[in-house]
Amino acid sequence: MVRAGKEIEKKVLLEALELIFEDRVFVSGNKTVIFK
Repeated sequence: MVRAGKEIEKKVLLEALELIFEDRVFVSGNKTVIFK
């Protein structure tokens, strides 16, 4: 169970970093918009 959680966490973090580096994340005040 712990291993599965770590794998999911890695996937989510990787996807978030890819979106940020591709300039598809826009933060305005306390709101975040993600373009996919």
